[in-house]
Amino acid sequence: MDGTYPSAFSKVRPLHWVAQGLLSTVLLLLVGRFQQLFELAIFAEWLFYLLTTTTIFFYRRRIPAAERPFSSWGYPVLPVLFIVAAGVLLYYSFVSNLRSSLLGTLIILGGVPLYLVFRNRNIKAG
Repeated sequence: MDGTYPSAFSKVRPLHWVAQGLLSTVLLLLVGRFQQLFELAIFAEWLFYLLTTTTIFFYRRRIPAAERPFSSWGYPVLPVLFIVAAGVLLYYSFVSNLRSSLLGTLIILGGVPLYLVFRNRNIKAG
């Protein structure tokens, strides 16, 4: 753990299950239908798949001499094809389901200030 996540949440406790249930309920009430919540989650997942795959190029350029404990088969063609396919999927998902995609994007972006608050608090404490 890098210290950015609050240590109070680092262990699974019954209170966390309740908090997760309440958050899920609030999201379901905001969205309206389970299918829309599912679409929202799928959009967010593919966005993070795309972002995660782009890190292959970032780290290979940033740290070119680093030891590579694993290799990406078909590098660089296959990761580029995956990024393009994920981008196309996200584009059409966004266009065809604008409301859920915007809501998903807002929820993800809403986590950024929380991350910065916890990160800054931990930097000051450490």
